[in-house]
Amino acid sequence: MRSRDFRGKFAPLPGTQIEAEKIPEFIMGEEGLKTVVTGTHATEAAVREVKSPRILHLATHGFFLNDVKITSPENSRGMSIISLAKESPGKTYENPLVRSGLAFAGANHAGEVTEGDDGLLTALEISGMNLYGTYLVVLSACETGVGDIKNGEGVFGLRRAFALAGAKNLMMSLWPVSDEITANQMIAFYKNLQTRAPADALREAQLETIKDLRAKYGHAPVSLWAPFILQGADAFGN
Repeated sequence: MRSRDFRGKFAPLPGTQIEAEKIPEFIMGEEGLKTVVTGTHATEAAVREVKSPRILHLATHGFFLNDVKITSPENSRGMSIISLAKESPGKTYENPLVRSGLAFAGANHAGEVTEGDDGLLTALEISGMNLYGTYLVVLSACETGVGDIKNGEGVFGLRRAFALAGAKNLMMSLWPVSDEITANQMIAFYKNLQTRAPADALREAQLETIKDLRAKYGHAPVSLWAPFILQGADAFGN
């Protein structure tokens, strides 16, 4: 169910705790219907068991394997990884849906697990989830929008997986993101989401990030404020 010979090391992300603490208050709805799962309780199984939430926010590491060594800067929501998969006779490419996914509790020991929950939620497993009726999925992680392009098949990876699962709108990243800046931008996004459509809420959050970066550093690199994009029929409201 995952890329063969997977080897990965995921570093702690302090910013995700900030998201867990701050974001719920900006999501409309009864407090009893909001569930926050962190630490050792944030397992792959806990995510798979979710059924059609209105909003699903996942703040963690994302990965996409290209059968090469990948490195990401320190303090980013990326990872260092090596996939040692060998091409087998008669098979040119490994299924992209088992080479992309999200990391959860226990992911650093995935290589020791032979069955059951290994902490790696692959795109293939996500495609089997029940997210019909889910208005928005937010992937607050690195490179969650990356995928392979296949003729006649569209784009594989997490984008395709969440669409297959039934999610209406999806926010994802196109490159490694800063842990601290991402946390702040996500909080701003949910504040704006209370009165705006997802795409407009993201734009306002990006403008706020640009303003903060200019105040702090004198300039605002695109790589820091613009990693996230939105897709979906209702991204601009309905």
